[in-house]
Amino acid sequence: MSLLVVGLGGCREPESPQQTTEKPVRTGPEASKTVFTPPSPLPAIGDDTSGNSNNQRSLPPPKAPDAETIASIAALVTEKPVGVGAPAYDRQVWEPLTATPQGQTLITSAEEALKQPIPELTRELWLCYERTGDRKAYQDAFSQRINRLADLALGEALEYQGRFLLAIEQNILAILNQGAWSVPAHGKDLEVFEGKRIVVDLAACQLAWSLATIDYWLADKLPQDLRARIKSEIERRVLDPYLSAVHDGRPMWWMTNPNNWMAVCVGAITGTALTLEEDPEVRAEFIACALDMLPRYIDGFSDDGISEEGINYWAFGFSHYLYASEAIRQTTKDAIDLLEDPKVFIISQSPRNLEIGDGVYAAFGDQPIHASANLFLSDFAAMRYGLPLSPSSHFDIISKGFRHPLSPQLYSLILSTFGANAPTVQYFTHTPEEEDNIALRSWFTSSEIFIFRPSDEDPDGLGLAIRVGNNGESHNHNDIGSFVVVRGGVPVLVDPGMERYTKKSFGSHRYESDMTNSFGHPVPLVANRMQKTGADAYGTVESTHMSKESDIMVIDLTHAYRSPGLVKLTRTVHYGRRTQKQDSFIEIRDQMQASKPVAFSTALVTLGEIKILSRNTVELSYKGASVFAQIDTGKQPFSFSVTPVTGFATKPSRGIKRLGIYLEEATENAFIQVRFTPDEPKIESASNES
Repeated sequence: MSLLVVGLGGCREPESPQQTTEKPVRTGPEASKTVFTPPSPLPAIGDDTSGNSNNQRSLPPPKAPDAETIASIAALVTEKPVGVGAPAYDRQVWEPLTATPQGQTLITSAEEALKQPIPELTRELWLCYERTGDRKAYQDAFSQRINRLADLALGEALEYQGRFLLAIEQNILAILNQGAWSVPAHGKDLEVFEGKRIVVDLAACQLAWSLATIDYWLADKLPQDLRARIKSEIERRVLDPYLSAVHDGRPMWWMTNPNNWMAVCVGAITGTALTLEEDPEVRAEFIACALDMLPRYIDGFSDDGISEEGINYWAFGFSHYLYASEAIRQTTKDAIDLLEDPKVFIISQSPRNLEIGDGVYAAFGDQPIHASANLFLSDFAAMRYGLPLSPSSHFDIISKGFRHPLSPQLYSLILSTFGANAPTVQYFTHTPEEEDNIALRSWFTSSEIFIFRPSDEDPDGLGLAIRVGNNGESHNHNDIGSFVVVRGGVPVLVDPGMERYTKKSFGSHRYESDMTNSFGHPVPLVANRMQKTGADAYGTVESTHMSKESDIMVIDLTHAYRSPGLVKLTRTVHYGRRTQKQDSFIEIRDQMQASKPVAFSTALVTLGEIKILSRNTVELSYKGASVFAQIDTGKQPFSFSVTPVTGFATKPSRGIKRLGIYLEEATENAFIQVRFTPDEPKIESASNES
């Protein structure tokens, strides 16, 4: 059987953090005398000599299931493996999907895939990560190779006429012949690329379940020797190393870290085994392992259901929790249902309450700056919990399934296409939470994320999200106190979010990037020092007050810094809603006390335009929405400086800008207050500026 492969691209140029300071804009009565040039920010004392890393907490190794547990689960499982949906020969299931416009579109996609060669995975592409830090060169070719197969397999399952089979077999064979099913960012050695050492990572686990799904759909069409090799390669590369790690007490790192990796890898491995393995006891053993490890993932969420990794990683990890839950429920004939857990219910619905307004979410940590929640997952869980759904919620429409940068998730159709008949969760009830007027605010006090919203009577009012927490979280940025301001569905002031990962994104160089250190975030500098790294850098909510008219929160930021002379630093948030007596506003007041005179500054971050209107008034505009900021420093002179926020892979052209607000003189006691309004404030006259 001949294979047609094609090479894709090459390595990108090495990436390094850039810090370009534009000519600062100075304000105040002494403007004509000097030009203020802000110094380059310094790390916290100690962080400049110690390695910074994105540390994660570790749990004890998982326990190998005993024979009694395996036997008890084996008594519950189906006689034969259960896969996603149904085999393609079951035309009662597939023909109605084929007849839909979506089904016809997928057949057209398969026809297009048929015209494309199989992307080549070369040694040179693999080495790009080691040589330049570029993860995408290899990963793009890797995912395109598997996406092509997924398109072909869906087309064949829908059409069932055999015209895509030869290309499917060739594409599968190319994947089976790959030295690695993992990607270089998760194990860069050439011996991995050559297949001499196996790495079980996100890519390999997702690929295994998609391959098992294709084998399940097309079992009567694929050659038996090819099917046997699919099974043996999945076992050799994924399933057997997984079980060996559990039994030997030498866990893979993600087995002891309750983050998205745990859910994705355990979930995908479990789904693969339940699709592929004929022996009921083998399937039971994989279920037993999942019942030990997946609750660890759930325990990693705060009590109010928030993932410290953010909503995108919530979607990646929790989706696989749901996929695995459905696979286990179906395999055990509804006897084991992972959704019978009050905390899982809270987690499933948490993204709805994280929205600032109009579909906008804060990009705290490693989140895209325009991150959005995958509410389909919340909708599916809500259906299973018996909650009312919107008319747009459907779980019986054929699609490509979710496509992740590392691999297509054909198995995601277990929810989106074949999930409509999933039963309501048994033995579960939930009670409404205490009234907190969710329309006005969502305060997640365990995870310390706070959302403030305008009233329904003020559709043009400002929305606010602010993060407290600590700097030792998974996918952490040093950004305690960071905030986002939204107007009319537009994030005018932002947290800069994540940048494309490189080999420096995790490890000792992580916080050299302004995208991850505190300089690139809207937080203060004390003695020109940034926030420190690690869990001992934290904020504390000292006091709160909430009412229909306004919310007030005082946050102690002192422990987020390791700056000479610092005694106390607080950030006070005053959120005012429009009433007959007041216009809407947000005030952010940073107050610093030191034992000796130190430099003090704070910052605003935006993707939009910055216009200095007067000595203390700035207009920030993005996508047609404007927010006005008035600065008050208690008569202490200050200056502005506009600086691009850059990083390892983020250039000035990305358009993220930092407006620094610097006190011009060192001081022992100072405050900088910024008052945001949706309407332009009255500008002081020129005579008042002199």
